[in-house]
Amino acid sequence: MNLDATLARARALTSSPCDHDLWRALTDAVDACAPGDVGALVDAIGEDAIAWADAGGVSRLAPDAWLEQMAGGDYSSRDRLVGAMSFGALTLTAGKIVKALASPELTSLRRLDLGKLKLSTTFWKKLRTLPSTKTLERLSLNRIIDRDEKGILGEHHLGALRRVDILLDFNTKPDPMRTLFTSELFQGVEVLGLECHDLGFRSLLWALSHADAATSLRKLVLKTSQGEWISEILAHECMAQLDEVSYAMHSPYYDTTNLLGASSWDPPAGPPRVDLSELTIDPANLGDEMDAAGLLEVVTSALRIWTPPTATRQVALGPWWTEENAATLRSKGVEPLREIPTTAGTT
Repeated sequence: MNLDATLARARALTSSPCDHDLWRALTDAVDACAPGDVGALVDAIGEDAIAWADAGGVSRLAPDAWLEQMAGGDYSSRDRLVGAMSFGALTLTAGKIVKALASPELTSLRRLDLGKLKLSTTFWKKLRTLPSTKTLERLSLNRIIDRDEKGILGEHHLGALRRVDILLDFNTKPDPMRTLFTSELFQGVEVLGLECHDLGFRSLLWALSHADAATSLRKLVLKTSQGEWISEILAHECMAQLDEVSYAMHSPYYDTTNLLGASSWDPPAGPPRVDLSELTIDPANLGDEMDAAGLLEVVTSALRIWTPPTATRQVALGPWWTEENAATLRSKGVEPLREIPTTAGTT
């Protein structure tokens, strides 16, 4: 496609409010442009395209093909459009990912998902100092292990980092977690996302009990199917500094009552706000037999018997909002919200 046709296509796309499908269509248009015209295309539409995507809350995710080319050192002006990189579906080495991040055109990166990559001390050092990570707001990574400690410490320019997502499992050790939470690198982090498996959360609680750990933390996002873990986390002393906990789990329909109800047996203090808007229900063996109304009834039934944490004053329902559910929460002394406003880098 020649430059004029690509420009026309791009401007037509950006005339409508951005969503993920339109963003993908824009990256397809960039790919269809003659290689020698990509620089001129990005010069013409780049700033407007970034503002368009940001206004629509779209992360500007790089297609996998772009990531693979960047990992091979094939950099392009189109890299300026990239706001998010996710390596979870690719089998690239840490060295290849560093090479992708080294693109001199990668100037507005905000989100980086490293998937299950095993991080090394060298990788941590590169992550802390690569020019492309200066604008990074959200970092998603594998478990923190012993060998990461030296790499976490030291000078960095990740001052924009506001959210970190970590996997917790039986291999999670408390010492490197504490090193991360007390490091300069973590001091501006406001949101901690946790995918909890096995007993990794106990290492988390031990790490957070340090007086200097995660002092800027204001929100926990919990991904787990174990209600008793939620109860222990909500009862922990770190809750005193938090504003919000989000239940971002995919709950089996038959266990949702337990998932929410675990805190009812001995309600912990908990945070001022609980966010249920990211909760999803797994119909499991019922499959297509459970429609949207059935999924909603699962949540409605769980809320009826749920005792919110004693310090909780607001609960966001998101897609689970109904007048009945809102009334149920009011009867328990909490204010129902349709959603909780988000800030940059925290979602």
